[in-house]
Amino acid sequence: MTAGSARRILLSAVEPSGDALGAALMRAILSQAPETTFVGCGGKEMAAVGMASAFPISPLSVMGPLAALRAAPYAMLKAAELGRLAAERHADAAVLIDSWSFSILAAGAIRKQAPSCRLIKYVAPQVWASRPARVKTCEQLFDGLLTLFPFEQDWFTD
Repeated sequence: MTAGSARRILLSAVEPSGDALGAALMRAILSQAPETTFVGCGGKEMAAVGMASAFPISPLSVMGPLAALRAAPYAMLKAAELGRLAAERHADAAVLIDSWSFSILAAGAIRKQAPSCRLIKYVAPQVWASRPARVKTCEQLFDGLLTLFPFEQDWFTD
C-alpha cells in the first residue's frame, strides 16, 4: 500500500470494553490517516466514531461457559460473516479486539476468505496470569499483536 492511499480496516469488538478500545483506536487512526474506512462489528462507541456494525453484538457479549455455549451458533455465523465482509470490502487489515474465543473464530474465517488481509489481535491474552500456551496460538493465528501493558510485549517477542 502506498502512502496516502485509502486504508480499509475491519474491526471486531463484541464486548463493551472492546467497543471502547475500538472507538479509541478508530480516533487514533483517523487522526493520522483520515481517509481510512472501517467495517466490521462494534457497539455504540464505535458507531459514534462512524462505523455501522454489520450485526448486533449483544448476543456475543456473554459471560460464563453456559452462556458461551448458547451463543456459539450465532458466533460461528457472525465470524463467517466477518470473513465475507473482509473479502468483499478488500480489507487491508482486520483488528480483532479482546474477546479471545470470538477472535479465534473470526481469525479463521477471515484467513480463509480474505487470505491477504493482515490479522491483528488487540488486547493480548493474559498469558502472564494464566494459559501461557496462548502465546503459540497468537503466533499461529495473527500477523501482529497490540498489547495494553508495556510488560506484555516480552511474553510474545521470544
